[in-house]
Amino acid sequence: MKLDNKGWGLQELLVGIGILLFCLLLIVSLINQNFRKLSESMGNNSTNNSTVQKRPIQNEEKEYTSYKDIETAMKKAAREYNEAIYGDELQEDDNITVTVKSLIRDKYIEPIHDIKDSKVTCSGYVTFIKERNKVTYSPYLKCGSRYTTKGYLERLDAEIE
Repeated sequence: MKLDNKGWGLQELLVGIGILLFCLLLIVSLINQNFRKLSESMGNNSTNNSTVQKRPIQNEEKEYTSYKDIETAMKKAAREYNEAIYGDELQEDDNITVTVKSLIRDKYIEPIHDIKDSKVTCSGYVTFIKERNKVTYSPYLKCGSRYTTKGYLERLDAEIE
């Protein structure tokens, strides 16, 4: 058997293995990066209670002087909710409804009581829609039989489990 220089030697073999290892590391890095992005996007879009970060309410239960004040507080809470849950991922023409019960549960607002009878607990919801890169918030409040915002729909006030 005669040996000649027409085959691969140790040096070429090591260079080939080095190139393969580099490619393998690059592929693993890209896959890891894509899974991390996927995981982050799924975590931000989820409305599962375990992933929703509940924030502490700053003030004690607030005494409102008018129903308009309550609706303004509902809009503020919905704006904070939108920023925390959807952020920049809210798409054009997305129409979202969040109930007061959800805002209370996630600590964006305290329970709301009727301004004329503190024994009556109010309910309601806020709808928000993104149009032309601007988000519009519309609160709908129901305080017993004393006050109901015009356009209020009972079916949107029901909490979906």
